[in-house]
Parts: sequence; structure tokens; C-alpha cells
Amino acid sequence: MISSMIPLRYYPFLAGGLSGILFSLTISGALSGFLVWFLPMLPIFLAGFRFGFQAVIQAIALGATTVLLLTGSASLLLYMIFPATSAGLLSWCFLQLALVPNAGLIWYPVGRALSLLVVYLAAVFLAAGMVALQHKSGGLAAALQQGMSIEAKGLDSDLKLQVEELTQNFGFIIYALILWVWVIFSYATAILASFACMGTRGSFRQGLRLQPFLPPIILWPLLLATAIPMFASNPNIAIVGKALFLLLLLPWFLAGAAHIHAVLRQSPQGKNWLFAFYILLFIGQWPSLLMVTLYGMYCQIRIYIKLAK
Repeated sequence: MISSMIPLRYYPFLAGGLSGILFSLTISGALSGFLVWFLPMLPIFLAGFRFGFQAVIQAIALGATTVLLLTGSASLLLYMIFPATSAGLLSWCFLQLALVPNAGLIWYPVGRALSLLVVYLAAVFLAAGMVALQHKSGGLAAALQQGMSIEAKGLDSDLKLQVEELTQNFGFIIYALILWVWVIFSYATAILASFACMGTRGSFRQGLRLQPFLPPIILWPLLLATAIPMFASNPNIAIVGKALFLLLLLPWFLAGAAHIHAVLRQSPQGKNWLFAFYILLFIGQWPSLLMVTLYGMYCQIRIYIKLAK
């Protein structure tokens, strides 16, 4: 009923307005919870998957205008850096077709799209680290310690001391984990939008399954470049290098998981093996993540060696 009353050309603008309202409600605290931070991306994905990338641009433009009017320029900057650009970048990749020899037209690989988002977030985090060094807070390490101290005020002295020690020694893991989660849940939001668009008239892509892929070759020199700040004596510089190193490992983790998933799925009792793999990945914590990441690197190196021969 409603869809028949509203011309299709207005949908991208409605999506942008909804995205801006959702972000304004989230940033103001009217909406609380972890998942609400990803809701502003959902209307942008829906507009893009239904009407193309031009609709994404229109939605982001109106979303930015809505955020500016409702919450001001500071919130606008956060909106453009995180949900708007993340949704725009992934939408642009997911809507691309490429002509591959002996394969014809194929959609842009999901894994490489997520890898580009990782590179973008790495650039944002590096810029934030450089800006924070010039700020009176003293840098990202000091800012994290101050923030965690505020959160730990209500704890007893022993727990408060543990939180401070954890933040001081492993603060880079907290930053890297936040960025990993942002990439993964941005992808999950895109999948949700893709399911919502399935079977609708004008939808561009059906399904966003993560297939085995090769991470962009530029990730290797970027990973090596993080070794320079990792060992800096200044903790505010070292935390940036360590967090960037962990962030840039994410594409190889995704590649390793995709390769393992494809192999196990084709094996006898594939569903049982897949169930066991994901259970082990969950309960194994960081050793499991490391093994899958190293396997992703191994697969890429092995393929390049074959191609070189």
C-alpha cells in the first residue's frame, strides 16, 4: 500500500533520511545498545542494492544533511567517516561486475571488498592517532586509559587495578577488536539488506556469500610498514602500530576461513565438519584466529608461487 503511494525515485532520499535519523538517535543516546550503531548503514545498503550506486550517493547526501540539522557538525563528521563511507564503499564494490578471462562476468569478490574496508579503516585509525598526538590528551593510549578509568569508577580497587593494567598493556587489542567488529558487522548488515532485496524488482545482486579470495597484494607492504611504529618507545605511537598490525591481519583471517569452509563443505559429512570448525574457532579464541590467519597467508603465497611457475 505504502510502496504504491510513494514514487520509486523518492526511495533513496527516504533511505537517507532514515539513516540520518537513526544515527542521530544513536549518537544522542536515545537508542542504546551495540547493534544500533550499524542500523544507519542498513537503509543505505537497501537503497544501493535496489536502485544502484547513484541511490547510495543520494541516500548518503540526505543522511548527512539530516545528521547536520539534528545533531551538528561533530556528529556529521562521525557519520561520514564510519557508517556513510563504510556503507558507500561496500555498496560500490558489491555492485561492480568484472570481466575475467575464462570466467566471464563475475561480481566483485566479497572478501576483497571487505579488504578495502580494512585498508580504509587503517587509514582512518592512523589519521586519528596522528591527530591525537597533537591533542592535550596525549594520544590514543592516554585517551583509552582515561576512558577506561571513567568506566571503572564503580568497581572495587582490585578490579579497577586490573582494568588499568589491561588497558596499559593490551590497549592495542581493544582498538583492533573494535575495528574487526566494525568490519564484520558492516558485512552482516549488508547481508541483511541483500536478503531483504532478494526477489524484489530492480535488485542488483542476490547473495553476498564469502567465497575463497586473494587479499589485495598491497596488504603485505602495509603490514610490514606497521613494524616501524610497533616498536616505538612512545606508547601512543606503539599502540597505533600494534593495532594497525592486528587490523591488517583481518583479510587473511577471512580468506583462511573462506578456504577452510569451502574445503570442509565439499568433504563427506561436510556439515558436521563445518559445525566442529566453527565451534573450535569460537572456543579456541586467539590461537584459533591465528591459525586460520596463517592458513590464509599460506594459501595466498602458494597460489602466487604456482602462478610464478
